[in-house]
Amino acid sequence: SAKLQLHAFELQPSNERLLRQLVALTNAPVEVHASAVSNTTGIVYTRDSGAPGYESVSAMTRPRGAKAVARNVTTVDSFLAQRRIPRVALVSIATEGCDAFVMRGMEGSMRKRAIDVLEFEYTRAWKPHLGEFALKEHLAWMDTLGYACFWQGNRGSLAQANGGCWFD
Repeated sequence: SAKLQLHAFELQPSNERLLRQLVALTNAPVEVHASAVSNTTGIVYTRDSGAPGYESVSAMTRPRGAKAVARNVTTVDSFLAQRRIPRVALVSIATEGCDAFVMRGMEGSMRKRAIDVLEFEYTRAWKPHLGEFALKEHLAWMDTLGYACFWQGNRGSLAQANGGCWFD
């Protein structure tokens, strides 16, 4: 009897248009949001390549150049509160190096254990934003919230990454 609701947030206008086309073609229960998700709310800027699938441009706090596009930014906590969504089965984050910011913007929901499963990507792009030990510190923070984190191997295997399992 549960109703499936999916929400997709997309910073890049060309990717947003592609997502909307795919939803229309498949009739999937997805609401596409022309918005970024982070640890703050307000306005951010991006540049759009015009080519769907392009993911190399991140959110900027100030417009740079004539082709800057303003986009809303929200936190997961704010979005869930506005929509009165009490529980989320899965949050999947792929923000090209800014995943930790998105998770910090859902700390309240994580503390309440309103997020069942969380998937995120770690790349070297975390380090310029959060420092050399970004992943180690982030996994320790997630451990304090009661979340066990696992590395996922290329063939589906899992290995725990936090909860005393971290090795430098």
